[in-house]
Amino acid sequence: MTTATVLAKRFPEESADRLAARIVGTAVQVPSLQGKCISGGIASLQNALSQKPVPVPQQAFCDGQGIQVRGHFFGDKAGTLMIGGSAARILAWSDSEIMAVAPTSFNGRECMVSIQSSDGKNGSRILDFNGTFGKLEAVVPGGMRELTHIRIASLVPFQGKLYAAGNNSFDIGYNQQESRLYCIDPNAGTCRRVALFPYMISGMCAAEDYLVLLKDQTMIFLSSEGEIQRKTDVSPYQPLMAAQTGGELVMLCTLGSDTKLCVFRGGRLEPLYSVGGICSDSVDLADASSDGNMAYFLYRNGAVLQVSDDLKMSIRQLSTDGKTALTMEVADAVPWIGSTNDNDVLVLCPAENWMLNLSKGFYPSSEMFLLPRSAVLGEYLYLIGLTPSLESTLILRRVRICDGNPDTVQMPQTGDGAGLLFLQCCWLQRWDWRSGSENAVCPRKWSPAIIDI
Repeated sequence: MTTATVLAKRFPEESADRLAARIVGTAVQVPSLQGKCISGGIASLQNALSQKPVPVPQQAFCDGQGIQVRGHFFGDKAGTLMIGGSAARILAWSDSEIMAVAPTSFNGRECMVSIQSSDGKNGSRILDFNGTFGKLEAVVPGGMRELTHIRIASLVPFQGKLYAAGNNSFDIGYNQQESRLYCIDPNAGTCRRVALFPYMISGMCAAEDYLVLLKDQTMIFLSSEGEIQRKTDVSPYQPLMAAQTGGELVMLCTLGSDTKLCVFRGGRLEPLYSVGGICSDSVDLADASSDGNMAYFLYRNGAVLQVSDDLKMSIRQLSTDGKTALTMEVADAVPWIGSTNDNDVLVLCPAENWMLNLSKGFYPSSEMFLLPRSAVLGEYLYLIGLTPSLESTLILRRVRICDGNPDTVQMPQTGDGAGLLFLQCCWLQRWDWRSGSENAVCPRKWSPAIIDI
């Protein structure tokens, strides 16, 4: 019988996330696991049954300078709340919620949240602050938590929604080939998986009434519900990334050791140019974008290949001051570039006259995103990626890029509390505490942890 099973029977009145917090808050601390899993240790049934858990922060929100931290076992009397190493002034305190004034050093990004209860117990965790802080808005979509170990290949606006496509990047010992397609509706605050495919993809774009997946030597045309409408063989070319310019769909493809710019016409690819010089290395391709009249392909060294609506090709070099360009999106005719600074922190900033304007940039994460992708939808530029500081959790950021003061858009919420995800031995499992059953849902991992969903 598992720890979660015993605790669900011992504490039948507790919710799934409180049971998860009880196990995290009584885990046996292991130095080698510090920073590698949520609990920093190994679950102990004996401790969970006999000890009072340390404070377990689970969610954090900000609104201007106000902070709200949610979790369990904070105690009924006020203790101490530290945000990024600085004390926050307490406004209200309960066993599961703390309201406070943000310290002056708080920057609106994820950081270490440390809670000391009135009886001296301490609990800490790096949390992502959902909500708004200045011009930056941040969310952790609950419906995308299963994408924690999925590498995002593309983020595409399509029919008023965002579509994220990605491949699995599971740990050692698992060789499953799999890609997934998700639909995010910011207006409805929802995120749902619409398709799963038994193969890896290299990219995705929107073309006319279809989403187009790029796979090996194939283009797969999908409806907005992820239904395959048709497949087109484009051999011997292998498409990597695509974007629209004017009414044409252009893409970078490999042919043997060569990289070619092609246009998709009449159901087949037509090669336009061989891409040489600074853009000859296809493995360094970072992102693609379009403003309708120009397609852009960004390389990690800051080179940008431009394709005009008359299919003329040119190459520009971003002045990155030695920084690495990772993602690109064009909004209001201004290219926005995701670039790492000296501390490997991702900076999302506009490029004016093809110079990165860091002074007008934003820091979407306190750590560098892993393979970030961007997209413009309505008045917002969205950025998605994995961050190591949150146990490789998928995070979504947006920045308003238009003038005016529109109504606040409701964002996807965090999990539904329907169960627990926990790592036991070397397998990630889901425990449905209502029905009393368990089943493996992900391939093997190597760090014991507990995550509420």
